[in-house]
Amino acid sequence: MTDQAPIVVRVEQHGTPSGLANRLAPLCRLVSRGQAPPEAVNQGRGLRHSIGTLAHAPGLALNIALFEVAPGRLPFRAELLERHAASEQLIQPIRAACGWIALLAPDLGGQPDLQRLVAVHLRSDQGIVYGRGVWHLPILAIGTEPSLFLVQSMQAGSPTDTVEKVLKPHLILLDGDVPG
Repeated sequence: MTDQAPIVVRVEQHGTPSGLANRLAPLCRLVSRGQAPPEAVNQGRGLRHSIGTLAHAPGLALNIALFEVAPGRLPFRAELLERHAASEQLIQPIRAACGWIALLAPDLGGQPDLQRLVAVHLRSDQGIVYGRGVWHLPILAIGTEPSLFLVQSMQAGSPTDTVEKVLKPHLILLDGDVPG
């Protein structure tokens, strides 16, 4: 696969959280602290920031994980997408100094619809809840230091919880960059 010329995918920049949320609405929900007023907890010593729930098929258990992610940079050569057909999936940065890139594609009969790829740069305080069955790039954190992400989804503990698809290479560039 690496001998093929990559397809260029440009990362969109959105000036406002509402513009980004509107662009991603068909595929996922944008989440961040501050979407709803926090609730005082622990006898007033803390604040609970609820960011949402996960839609899922019956019979699944909550899978909660921390992902340590090696630093990445653009341009990036994407050769794999994954999806979770039975559950939505939360990806929330805990430590990602320069933010991260989300590359998403709707499902088309069990395959990613590569004609409708969307790539966006998210800030370090912005997370995503990927819709059920939405194809997406595994976490791509941007920067020079390792990043840490909270990942939650509902799973059955079977090989079909996460399905991967190898792609013809796609070169992810910031909008305005020229392939090198």
